[in-house]
Amino acid sequence: MPTPGELYEREMVPAIFARWASDLVAAAGVEPGARALDVACGTGVVTRLLAERVGAGGRVVGLDANPGMLAAARAAAPAATIEWLEGSAIKIPLPDAGFEAVLCQQGLQFFPDALARRIGAERAVLPPFSFGDPAALRALATGAGFRDVRVLLDAIVAEVAEQTRAYVDDEGWATSQVTHVLQAVA
Repeated sequence: MPTPGELYEREMVPAIFARWASDLVAAAGVEPGARALDVACGTGVVTRLLAERVGAGGRVVGLDANPGMLAAARAAAPAATIEWLEGSAIKIPLPDAGFEAVLCQQGLQFFPDALARRIGAERAVLPPFSFGDPAALRALATGAGFRDVRVLLDAIVAEVAEQTRAYVDDEGWATSQVTHVLQAVA
C-alpha cells in the first residue's frame, strides 16, 4: 500500500503542482551555481527543477516538516544532488542569508507570519497559493513586502469545482472551491 507521500507524488504533483513548478523556478530567476532553498518542499517537484537549474556548482536544499513527504522526495530524485532537510519553516534550521533564492510553492497557508520577513533571504518568491478572496490575497502579499503581485483565477480549480459540485458530505460540498492564485516576488 502506498504511503501518503507516495500518493501525493503520484497523484497530486502531476495533476496540480507540476503545472506551476517551472513557472515558479523561472520567476525566481535562479541562476546556475546559485544556492536555493525550497521551503515546504513536499515531495520535491520544485526542488528537483531547482537542482537542474543550479547544476553541480550550486546548492539546493528541500525543507519540509513531514518525514513521509521527504521520503517520497528522496525516492523521486535518487541521483539528484539535493539536501533534504526535515524541519520547520518557522524556525528554519539553516544560517540566515545562506541562499540567493528561497521558494515556496505550496505552504504559505501553514505559516503564521509573513514569509518574506521570516526567511531572511535576498529574494523570496511566492508562487501559486490558493485563497478564495483575491483582495485579501493581494493584501497579504503586499503587506508582507512582496512586489510584482499577480492574482489570477485558477482555471483548473474552477473547472474541478464545477464538475464536482454534485459530490457532498454531511457538512455540504467538500470538494475544491473556486480559488485564486498568487505569484509574487520579494
